[in-house]
Amino acid sequence: MEGEKSRMEENRKEIAILGSTGHVGVAGLKLVRRFPDRFRVTALAAGSRVDPLFHQILEFRPRFVSLAGEEAAEALEKRLASEGVGNPPEIGVGESGSRAVVRAGKDGLLSAMSGLAGLHATLFALESGIRVALASKEPLVTAGRFLLEAAKKGGAELFPVDSEHAAIFQCLRAGRREDLERIYLTASGGPFFGKDGENTRNPGPREVLDHPVWRMGSKITVDSATLMNKGFEIIAAHVLFGLPEERIEVLIHPQAKNHSMVRFRDGAIVALLGETRMEPSIAHALAWPERLPLERPAFHAKDFCGWEFHRTPRGQYPCMDLAREALNRGGLHPAVLDGADEAAVSAFLNGGLPFGSIFPLIREVFERSTSLIAGTSEDSLEDALAVRARAKEEAVRRLGGVEPLRAAEGG
Repeated sequence: MEGEKSRMEENRKEIAILGSTGHVGVAGLKLVRRFPDRFRVTALAAGSRVDPLFHQILEFRPRFVSLAGEEAAEALEKRLASEGVGNPPEIGVGESGSRAVVRAGKDGLLSAMSGLAGLHATLFALESGIRVALASKEPLVTAGRFLLEAAKKGGAELFPVDSEHAAIFQCLRAGRREDLERIYLTASGGPFFGKDGENTRNPGPREVLDHPVWRMGSKITVDSATLMNKGFEIIAAHVLFGLPEERIEVLIHPQAKNHSMVRFRDGAIVALLGETRMEPSIAHALAWPERLPLERPAFHAKDFCGWEFHRTPRGQYPCMDLAREALNRGGLHPAVLDGADEAAVSAFLNGGLPFGSIFPLIREVFERSTSLIAGTSEDSLEDALAVRARAKEEAVRRLGGVEPLRAAEGG
């Protein structure tokens, strides 16, 4: 019995999590808790939220943890000492700490930090040949080609955790990539789909963050309400699966049971159906090709009744249309869009911008793309990040200097 237990422990995958205290990171830890015989958490990285990270350390006993700044790291060290925690983890800080976290997770990395916070550590993981389960879309929007190049260089696997891209990834197992004809991304429509526009023209953050289906971080929930999130998914789908913009369609599916579909050239449509939870996508990414026996509600015939699918005609969803334009312009235009959107959403959450002004601000910044991109190279990651930063700064300038909130949910 002892020998069998020892062999099971030896066969566990050692994984690291960037953004362990955020929504996706917590879902990843829930999966580890459910399958302690398959996974062991060896390292965790968070932003500055010391208390939840402290409790994760007590439960999962990682060898290494990292925080964004020295102050938070010192607070954690003091907390561990005052509580008398034996064999505490080594504590790192910033980018070097994140890289150490990656090295400690030799069998897989769940990259779950919000926005671009974990980009460099994720690139390092791919270059090192470590499988990456990528939750955030922003790295694919601004730096997608660099992620793919790093994966190719390191011989690493890059798995999307976002439910739509994870669905497409799995649907494509039914046929050859060269036979793929069309991708159908599905969207719940957010909190205001089908409601009177007069009543929802300028809702506050509380209303916008009340998503009818998913429980997500603040930034992505606002993007879901404007459908910029779906625009980012179009760009990310192009990066991951190689189809041009006009062959990526978005359908509003309020029930959110169909996570996306693909159509092959023989007319066959393959879809992935499931509940609105993050764990299946994370489990797929970390355990593939194994399918883990997840706890899930059973599907019955009645569950398919009443499903709706609505087209998204051009002109009706301006944020999504702008994302399509950015993709078609190519180069660093998606980076401009990403930076402007981050500033606009942060200002809205901070009370400095009405909801109805999010798109106009993003459009104003995007119209200055030519000057923001001037003098840069689309072959340079540093330039891509610089252009994104310029777009964000331009949006802040147009806001009159209202400083955006720093994203916290990825931490």
